[in-house]
Amino acid sequence: RAQCMNQIYKSATSVLILNFVYSTTGAYNHSKKTIPIRSISFAPQLFQKLKNRYVVGNLMKSAICDSSTLESLSFDNRNLELLPIDRSQIPNSRQVAGAIFSLVDPTPVENPVLIAKSQSALGLLGFKNYGHDSELAKYMSGNVIIPGSRPAAHVYCGFQFGSFAGQLGDGATMYLGEIINSETGMRWELQLKGAGKTPFSRTADGRKVLRSSVREFLASEAIHFLNIPTTRAATCVTSDSTVERDPLYNGSVIDERCTIVSRIAPNFFRFGSFEVFLPTQSTGRAGPSAGNEALKQQLLDHMLLYFPDIVDINSTLRYKQFFKQVVERTARLVALWQSVGFVHGVLNTDNMSIMGLTIDYGPFGFMEHFDPEFVPNGSDSSARYSYKQQPAICKWNLHKFGEALSPFLTKEDAASAVAAYDQIYDEYYGMLMREKFGLAGGGEDKDGEELVRNFFGVMEKTHCDFTDAFVALTECQEELLLLRRAGTSAAAVEEVFVRLVAKLVSRCASPSNVIAALRRKMRIHRMSMQPREVQQLWTMIESNPEEASLLFGGAPIEVIREEIAGEKRKLDMLMAASQGIEFYQEVAVEAKAEGDRSQWQQWVDRYRTRIMSQFTGIVEKRSSKSDNNAKDSGCAIEMMSNGQLEEIVRNMRARNPTFVLRNWIAQDAIEHAEKAQDFSKVQMVLKMLETPFDVRFGTFKSSSESSKDGSGEERYLVPPPDWAESLICTCSS
Repeated sequence: RAQCMNQIYKSATSVLILNFVYSTTGAYNHSKKTIPIRSISFAPQLFQKLKNRYVVGNLMKSAICDSSTLESLSFDNRNLELLPIDRSQIPNSRQVAGAIFSLVDPTPVENPVLIAKSQSALGLLGFKNYGHDSELAKYMSGNVIIPGSRPAAHVYCGFQFGSFAGQLGDGATMYLGEIINSETGMRWELQLKGAGKTPFSRTADGRKVLRSSVREFLASEAIHFLNIPTTRAATCVTSDSTVERDPLYNGSVIDERCTIVSRIAPNFFRFGSFEVFLPTQSTGRAGPSAGNEALKQQLLDHMLLYFPDIVDINSTLRYKQFFKQVVERTARLVALWQSVGFVHGVLNTDNMSIMGLTIDYGPFGFMEHFDPEFVPNGSDSSARYSYKQQPAICKWNLHKFGEALSPFLTKEDAASAVAAYDQIYDEYYGMLMREKFGLAGGGEDKDGEELVRNFFGVMEKTHCDFTDAFVALTECQEELLLLRRAGTSAAAVEEVFVRLVAKLVSRCASPSNVIAALRRKMRIHRMSMQPREVQQLWTMIESNPEEASLLFGGAPIEVIREEIAGEKRKLDMLMAASQGIEFYQEVAVEAKAEGDRSQWQQWVDRYRTRIMSQFTGIVEKRSSKSDNNAKDSGCAIEMMSNGQLEEIVRNMRARNPTFVLRNWIAQDAIEHAEKAQDFSKVQMVLKMLETPFDVRFGTFKSSSESSKDGSGEERYLVPPPDWAESLICTCSS
């Protein structure tokens, strides 16, 4: 490298391609991507900086390309070429108007170390040889800039928990550039999250810590392998650099390791990207580029590049079609989340991808024991982003996105597109449920819909494990298929459904687990007002909104209503949780198990009737358990064809994962990485998440097969431990 630098130094009269150029000078030729050497001061300290921080020029590239194919990536940074850039590179937090990106520099960390890498995600970029982990860590921490990249931060705004927050932006994330895979022709944006301060860091330090970074890394890949649209995570790199954090916002500040995740997606534009143009809102805040309609249209036209099927549509229709596609993608995305019990945790408009991707993994959670009001985020005290609220919140966010696109999208066109959201969601969710339950047929199926509703109702009453309940249904139909092939008797069929009931009951929470979950709720849904005040104000809002507005200094009644409604939701949930704790303190383990069995037996009886009605020649009357001559009772199985039944079972297996990123699994891997610098658990969990439908990962095994104390995969192939119910994540990262 030193010889190469000397050659560059001697070539002072030539013109070189400099990958670092935009952070060094403004004399950049966009068309040729070059800079005249005479415009740069060739001071020795400059070259020292280049040697330490950048890989420059074709000579340098050819000298070291054998060490890592990262340097051979083909960058085509279209976003920076076609959209206006804030060129100042001042690291201080500030409002950025009239631009979509701000150029930035990553801040190096001490001794970067690779925790884990996703070969699948890295493969999107078009290279398979990643070099040594130490070299990969340098590049993916931001300590060394990848040739061709141009680090930048994106400016956006957002409605956070229902209120407009004004400018937000990439406070800890940096765009590196766009890479075109030479084999597939696909364009991918590469980012670093946690690489240092940007103009949008506000009072923060631009860093992320190990626990939040490992969670984002694992979740990104987990959701991808569940076949749900998502941004990807290529690497997770930690370091010896530390920052102070208060994980639970309780005053307990600790030092945590700076950790960086590299992320990949077609792009990271979000609803909030267009909210930078909003005028002053009820919160008194406006977007930094408020009223800049020309830039808004420029950004909108740029978005159409990612929707190639509507680029050629005339201007009066293309924006309408664009928004319609965003609505459709969003509706299907949230239906997929609901189908696997995934709760995003922070569905602000700045966390909603225009591409219909799951984006920005913070205090997310995969539900353990079913609770429609499940909230993984300890900061979501009003349960705005609970499991049951996700479909409605995404629709609300779409309304806000439609408003932000005005005047290029009319109010009528926006309303029309959003009005279709519920039907799109319902139809797609209905299809997912039919496949998850193994229900044949399609179209209108009121009996099937009722069966599904009742299933979730029983899950809620018995506090049954979400993931394992569907695994039990899958294994039931797989057993039926085996019996069909063997021509087994009705008595054997009866035993399949007996085992199904037993499996479901075994995954219902004990009274102590229910109490722990309810106490967790009470810790999250803390109130900001006294209960009596909430009741009085709510009555006033309902009966005399004008007086309520005057009481709050003339504030808009809708803002007041939302605030008090949030407090009322907290009060209702706290009262319900308190009553639940009092009830379950008096319930014995055996009594709850017996009640759970009774409820599941009733549901399974209905499920059995439906499933067996999908067969031919079935006698619906069930044989007595004491009837040893069941084989002669005329109840032999004559199902649909093997091919039809196999398709049903394949669909069930493809929709019902056996392994998901439960919070306690992520926490266990994080603790090993934090306390012992043992990254093997993170790597093992990643490997397991890459095959989430693997039958080997089912937890319905004997205790001799699985152990919580095991060091291998069996460590995570068990029901959730008791402490899992108490875990709380926050936005602290």
